[in-house]
Amino acid sequence: MILNVPLVLQPSGSVDCGIAGVVMLLDFHGVKASFDECKKAIPVDEIGTYAPQLGSFLIQKGFDVTITTLHPRLFTKYDIGASQEQIAKRFEDIKGETSSAQDKKTLGFFIQFLKDGGKVEVKVPDANDITGEIKSGNPLCALLTSNFEYGIEPSFNFHFNIVTGISEEFVYVNDPLDDSRGGKKKFLKNDFFFGLYASAHADLDNACLIKVRKKA
Repeated sequence: MILNVPLVLQPSGSVDCGIAGVVMLLDFHGVKASFDECKKAIPVDEIGTYAPQLGSFLIQKGFDVTITTLHPRLFTKYDIGASQEQIAKRFEDIKGETSSAQDKKTLGFFIQFLKDGGKVEVKVPDANDITGEIKSGNPLCALLTSNFEYGIEPSFNFHFNIVTGISEEFVYVNDPLDDSRGGKKKFLKNDFFFGLYASAHADLDNACLIKVRKKA
């Protein structure tokens, strides 16, 4: 099953993949918001935006948002089933202990996301997560590394795609890049999940799926 999600491209040379992804999700659900409006509301730093930032914005727009992740610098498998209160405390504890300004920034976004009413689901994101959302008529946002897929020089990236469908063999996405890598694409399922998990090499919000459901 593939959902018909309108494709929105990010400006050339920009790090606005997250902004483009938000516009796609809003447009699909019938919420009109321009690219410029979304960019004004979601601060973009030198590397782009962060999953919990996007989540907080979508909550403000009337959506229920869950970030599914088991980032190895945040959780272990023994944290599966943790309450939102326990997760919030984990974020606060790590934020207080780390000397990394980048990690503090990312954790600050996660803490605010939880305060805004977002949820964090501690588990390894998998095909069942995508299948369940797509069957319910909800595209997802994924934060992955994708350059390995395109046969160019090796270069690690982390990049938001909108997941529009899944089959036995493929995961279907809208990639907002404005070059040959962008557009309506499909990954072999194993390649998609490799890209998702490998992105954990970078920031604490990487290697996640963002589940977005319009409130009834």
